[in-house]
Amino acid sequence: MIRVAVSLTVWLFGAGLAWGQSATVQSGEHDGYTRLVLPIGSQRDWEVGGEGEIRRITFTPDVPALDLSRVFDRASRNRLADIALADELTLSLACDCELRLFRYRDRFLVVDIVDADPGPTAGTEDPALTDTSTPTGAELPILPNPFGARQMTLDIAQDAASPLQTGPEQNHQLDQAANLLAEQLARASSAGLLEVAPMQPLSAADPTPSIRAEPDEPAPSDDHLAAEEGSHPTVEDEQAVEAPEPGLALRAETAFDLSRHARDDPAPIERPLSCAPGTELDISSWASGTGFEQEIGWLRARLYDERDQLIPDAAIDLAQYYIYHGFGAEAVFWLDQVQNAPPALTSMALYLTDAEGPVFSEIETTAACSSTEILWRYLDSQDGPAPGEEETRLLLRAFAGLPRGLRDILGPRLVRKFLADDRTASAQEVRNALLRGDRLSDAEQFLVDMDVAQTRDPETTRANLEEVMRSDTRNAPEAMRRLLALHREERSVVDPERLTVADALLRETGGRPEPGTLWHETLLAHAAAGNLGRALELAALATDPDVEQEILTDLFAQQAANPDLAGLVLLATARADQWDQDRATAPLRQEIARRFLEAGLQELVFRVAPPGIPIDPPENLSADTPAESDLASAWRRGDWPAVAGMPAGPHAEFAELIATLPTDGTPTPPIRDLTVISRTVSDSSATRTLVETILNSPPAISIPD
Repeated sequence: MIRVAVSLTVWLFGAGLAWGQSATVQSGEHDGYTRLVLPIGSQRDWEVGGEGEIRRITFTPDVPALDLSRVFDRASRNRLADIALADELTLSLACDCELRLFRYRDRFLVVDIVDADPGPTAGTEDPALTDTSTPTGAELPILPNPFGARQMTLDIAQDAASPLQTGPEQNHQLDQAANLLAEQLARASSAGLLEVAPMQPLSAADPTPSIRAEPDEPAPSDDHLAAEEGSHPTVEDEQAVEAPEPGLALRAETAFDLSRHARDDPAPIERPLSCAPGTELDISSWASGTGFEQEIGWLRARLYDERDQLIPDAAIDLAQYYIYHGFGAEAVFWLDQVQNAPPALTSMALYLTDAEGPVFSEIETTAACSSTEILWRYLDSQDGPAPGEEETRLLLRAFAGLPRGLRDILGPRLVRKFLADDRTASAQEVRNALLRGDRLSDAEQFLVDMDVAQTRDPETTRANLEEVMRSDTRNAPEAMRRLLALHREERSVVDPERLTVADALLRETGGRPEPGTLWHETLLAHAAAGNLGRALELAALATDPDVEQEILTDLFAQQAANPDLAGLVLLATARADQWDQDRATAPLRQEIARRFLEAGLQELVFRVAPPGIPIDPPENLSADTPAESDLASAWRRGDWPAVAGMPAGPHAEFAELIATLPTDGTPTPPIRDLTVISRTVSDSSATRTLVETILNSPPAISIPD
């Protein structure tokens, strides 16, 4: 009875969720259109109304429960300004666009907001171009207008002879030339100068005789054929027409042709709208769960038929069995033996092998995907949007439905993915499920606990990480990365023995040069230990310009926090010119330039200082004399009369020029005298020389000889 009550409660709770939840509307931004995918069901029709910027979509039966909160996560407001749902779905457009609606897999309505085609505007012809009257009243001949006309037609007599027509004599000469060229190719091939194209017969280059109609039998016209059949040919008729006989098996191109082909833009690859149909991926049904050795023999025995030919369905069943137990490489092998293997299975197998980069193909929306495939795609994505509340619940349900072995493999990755997307509560829930399962090793469970901040003091954490590196070779690189990150957070120096081990692990695993990896932490650890040369060697492995700039910023920030200026001077000398100017790094650059100015390193100040931001000299850096101190203070304040009254040489002369300029904005009268113009040009040249002088030297008191 208790079991029945619990089942009824669970059923009612699930039904309540099903009744109360709304279906999420997904969106996507594309070149030329914005797409919305609405889950409306298969029994609901729609009708589009409204005009201009306001379009309304009404549904029959009533409007479904739609969640519009994530529409603008991927779609901008360039075409769709706003969207609202009441008795109807209202779209507020921000452009002169048109709507195109179509049904997708019966359950979804796709709404494309497409940019309008900028065709020729009617009535835009210039009257001056169309006026045919003359001052004498005579009519001019009407000429074609190249600005308003879409195309120009020429009247040519139908019986004019075409210069491209060839007679029997020309065809005979072409056959003769083709035979001669084929003989030359055969001699070159026998001499070893040419090789036969792969997968082609030796007769592929033989010349084909020209095909021409007999002179006594004219070719029937298209009009005659259409009149006989009583209708014009359709698209199916055109596709059914036999292909013409091939011409000469030759292809001649010049360098111009090759360059033209190289400039041709490749055809754009359209991404699928959603997952392929029929990919429910019920992984729990791919094995009985009694043990790996219980079914593997039977699955292998049915791989081949009586003719020793591979059975594709049996190979797919075996690959699914391997995926069920977490063996990705074996599943990849058998899926490669099958033509047109399910892409979802191949991607899942590749993901289990820890292949680099995303292994799932890109799609526009996951609306038609199963919950299992959404989970795998979420783990595989690197820069996708964070999941919403409804999608997070779906991911947790899909994770709970996995076999125990896959939960142990994917669980730690799901914890880190949730933490990266700021889903701490969900990450904690997955961590608790792994802890209750008690199937992870102590090292793996410790790393998961460390991810969700369930660890003890730093000393205990450091000791546990070292124990993981000693006892678990699989997780040793991750443990080393976390140990180096712990030292970096504490601003402590890693001992040389640990750095040697980190270098060895980096060479063994081939760590990717990306932020947050073992390569990143090893590089910063070497720089903190004073091995700046080794750190720059590792930094040179980065091929992505964005990653390179991020690493340089981390290095400069690390060295700027060090009281010792030696490392910062070496880094600025070696890499200051390669460090791009960026608004985000301007405060750091300003701080480094201030420290260089305190040390009297003027050259490094100019190489590091951000442009347009003044760098004040340090307060403890005083001039040699009170007069020089007053001069420097007046120069910084812009007190030009005071500077002009001091013996400051070119700086005083420049200040006198500035002080004599009009301050009321009175415009200078125009100059018409050539003598005055010549004198003005000479004064301008002298002023330019004076400005260059004061820019290259600081203000100083001039001592008379």
